[in-house]
Amino acid sequence: MSDHRRLFGLTIPARRALILALFAAAAPHAVHAQTLQGRAVDRATQQPLADAEVTLVDAQGEAAASARSGADGSFRVTGSAAGAYRLTARKLGYQTMLSNVLQLAEGEVLQVEARLTPQEPEAVADAGAAEGERGISGRVAEEGTGRSVSGVSVTLLNERGQNMGSVTTDGEGNFHIPVTTPGRYSLRAQRIGYQRSTSSPITVVPSDVVRVELLVSTDAVVLAPLTVVAASRSVVRNPRVAAFQWRQEHHPWGRFLGPEQIARIRPFYATDVLQQAPGVQVIGGGLNRVPTMRGRFGDRCVPTFYVDGHRSLAGNGLGIDDLVNGSDIAAVEVYDKPFEAPAEFTPSIGESTINCGVVVIWTRPPGERGR
Repeated sequence: MSDHRRLFGLTIPARRALILALFAAAAPHAVHAQTLQGRAVDRATQQPLADAEVTLVDAQGEAAASARSGADGSFRVTGSAAGAYRLTARKLGYQTMLSNVLQLAEGEVLQVEARLTPQEPEAVADAGAAEGERGISGRVAEEGTGRSVSGVSVTLLNERGQNMGSVTTDGEGNFHIPVTTPGRYSLRAQRIGYQRSTSSPITVVPSDVVRVELLVSTDAVVLAPLTVVAASRSVVRNPRVAAFQWRQEHHPWGRFLGPEQIARIRPFYATDVLQQAPGVQVIGGGLNRVPTMRGRFGDRCVPTFYVDGHRSLAGNGLGIDDLVNGSDIAAVEVYDKPFEAPAEFTPSIGESTINCGVVVIWTRPPGERGR
């Protein structure tokens, strides 16, 4: 046998035999996998759904494995150890699916069917607005003359000033920018021959149709350049609860206490509100009341608190009543498990609070407090 037919001292037939032997030796270990396999389907039509994102979540809320369904809707995900898991499945145009707890024994292969429910088209107050018009539409005009300005670059900025997309005004000065994520946004307009202009913030959720007029000037003057001239009824005037209201309608997990329910409570302390929130139990009395939730191990624990989107110091020697007035609370979100909360409200891995739930509190704007 020539040298080019040998590798590491083995002939090609011997190498093939070795490879087959290695596969044979590895095969018995494969049965120890804890696997979910099945297919993703449309709940209404039972048709398979391709490219659905399927994730196996362990008892700690960590993603143990993920996959995307094939053209026939089939998928396969495998956990690293036996135990309790939940399966999530999501696809654009469908509600996120979350299964009940599934107990996987060592070596078990469980057949499942992930049924995703189509999202119903959202009703828009402006009946004449088509789906593609949702977002911010408007016109750029010249300060003083009111004349439409074409060729203006209009950029959508989030609260951090990041560019979320740009468009250019047409010959009539018109533009449209879709909004796919709820939040507070500003518009920046710039064109050669005009001063760059940045609007004041406006709160938008994906179902909104907001129409604005944006002013630009040839002079170096400070303007108040944004005027909302029309909007759908779903535009939220309190920016603190815009995302709350969007998640209340779309988020598959979490329980919500809205402004109307809180108004009926007439709270003085924050715990007056929280003891009415589903999944929360207030223990203690007087000035020592502590909101608790059911922990991962069945015990009572103090949840992680977020107030107006920021991590709260509650639980570090301060009670939530020390930090928030009950009469200032506009809305509350409750998530039984950390992994069920939106990503911006998920405690860091390794924190002791990862074993407890999450409570998100939104307060009323300062100008509306005391009313």
